[in-house]
Amino acid sequence: MSIVLQHVRSSLYFLGPGSWTRERSEAFDFGHSQRAIDYTRLHRLSGMQVIVVFIDNDQVETHIFPIQPTPPLPVVAAAVSSARVENRSTYSQDVLGREL
Repeated sequence: MSIVLQHVRSSLYFLGPGSWTRERSEAFDFGHSQRAIDYTRLHRLSGMQVIVVFIDNDQVETHIFPIQPTPPLPVVAAAVSSARVENRSTYSQDVLGREL
């Protein structure tokens, strides 16, 4: 069994950073589907799918799993970190539950 990444529109397979191939047999084998998914998200690769390839007695069976985009971060965290703090004592008590 091998786990490879394929770009949906171009049908090219991931060979290595910045390298792609038309041949599935040359593609980098991630060994585990979660490693392939994590790699696409870490490197912000879009339009990718995981291909699981089984080869048995010269029979090739493939299963395709599209990778869903990473959900955006909650807006609340960004709003709190960018809020202006005019009264540090009040902010500490209200937001942190204690005074600094």
